[in-house]
Amino acid sequence: VITCRVVHRMRAGWEERLHLDDEAAFRVAIIENEQRQACSDIDRALAIIAYEQAGWTSIEVADLMGLTERQKYNLERLLTLPDAVQIAIDDPDDHCTATHGLASSQLHRRYPELDVERWVAAINMQELSVTQQRRALHKVFRPTGRKRLGSIFKVCLVWSRKTTGT
Repeated sequence: VITCRVVHRMRAGWEERLHLDDEAAFRVAIIENEQRQACSDIDRALAIIAYEQAGWTSIEVADLMGLTERQKYNLERLLTLPDAVQIAIDDPDDHCTATHGLASSQLHRRYPELDVERWVAAINMQELSVTQQRRALHKVFRPTGRKRLGSIFKVCLVWSRKTTGT
């Protein structure tokens, strides 16, 4: 049995001790951390993995942490990111968020030559939003040899003029 100390912050300030079993104390700790937002997204991802390894189902973990299944999945994906990105996400002084990290992962799959560490530094130095990050990366990696086609209707009109001679 674990003793869990719950402190109520009132004018007089008093505390009450509850005796909880391991699972109940665990739940109280999770709920308290979620309410205080005391954990980084990387910490939350590590906790999710630990809960699932302890035998909790995916739905139980998501419910306990107040997450949707998709949010839980995205948090778990953070642990697949390169160490530099995880460190930046975990550092409260960095501008790089979990969303930046997931976007970087997506862009790295599209552009394998992407230097993720360099872009994490750029995100932090320039305080780029995720949209600005995407635009900057697409601008750097966009193929330059081929012009973009306009509307499908313009393409059809050009084809029509070539075939009819008008």
